Amino acid sequence: MTTKRIQLLTLALLTGLIFLCSGCKKKESVSLNLWIQEEEYDTVSEAVEQFKNDHAKEVDLNINIRAESYNTIKKVILSNPEAAADIFNFPDDQFLDLKNANVLLPITVEKDETITSCGGEDTLIIDTIYDGDTLYGYPSTASNGYFLYYNTDYYTEKDVKQLDTILDIAAANNKYFSMDWTSGWYLYSFFGGAGKTITADSTTGKNVCDFNSATGSYSGLDITHAMLDIAKHPGFTSMPDSILIDPVKNGDVIAMVSGTWYANTLQDIWGDKLGACKLPTYTINDTQIQLASFAGFKYYGINSHTQYPEWSQKLASYLTNYDNQLARFEAAGEC
Repeated sequence: MTTKRIQLLTLALLTGLIFLCSGCKKKESVSLNLWIQEEEYDTVSEAVEQFKNDHAKEVDLNINIRAESYNTIKKVILSNPEAAADIFNFPDDQFLDLKNANVLLPITVEKDETITSCGGEDTLIIDTIYDGDTLYGYPSTASNGYFLYYNTDYYTEKDVKQLDTILDIAAANNKYFSMDWTSGWYLYSFFGGAGKTITADSTTGKNVCDFNSATGSYSGLDITHAMLDIAKHPGFTSMPDSILIDPVKNGDVIAMVSGTWYANTLQDIWGDKLGACKLPTYTINDTQIQLASFAGFKYYGINSHTQYPEWSQKLASYLTNYDNQLARFEAAGEC
């Protein structure tokens, strides 16, 4: 074989190798930590596995899932942001503290699609975490509010329209209506319904309220007297959410104010006797006033210290898409 032919053959082999290796790009390896609520663990785990399968050809994903309660998640994150999860879910009342601590990564992946799917920039669920033109999270649920649950063995739909009637029926049956009066979050319903306001200072994150105001149709004193009348009613009891389920199970509590986080539990206890509706009215100076509730939301945020901002956002966007929100509702009553 001549030298020229050897050179041509060598060149052809090298060209072939280069061509073959051009398609041999090494697959990226990504490890992410995800913090969620314990009651969502199974549903989210299934979604994560599907996400990994969908992207298996382009990335080797290792996603570690850990349960972290809403009650502790902000404290844990702020104590050491660099060691916190890449992706975590949080309620709206923790947003300002997380944002002011520069923990939340501005959203860039599927940003416009997320805003549009939630109804636009002016919708409350977007506006809550939208600063200027910066979005700081992916909306997950609009379930961080509260309403009335009741046992239909004792109440009709008409009965639960007024708190006075709810209390009278409970007392007549030696039972209770329960609401947590140790929590300002729940107590707001009386003041907010009567026209008082509470807002969060965007700089300090502290609440600013006018509950003591004497202006408006009802003063803070009027509202307080109405609440004292409720408090002394034999059909009323104040219980925090954390201890409420046992009195429901043993039959002592037949109506209560709480949120979607107890939907499945109450369904198991009361079965087809479970009723739910908006909050009732209560009496101030012989006038019926509608109790108010919070419009509360939950989000998936991305840690600004993550090594993988793009994949973190892709996963959070996926976990909050329509199908996964529907799966979350069917599994845990979150909507």
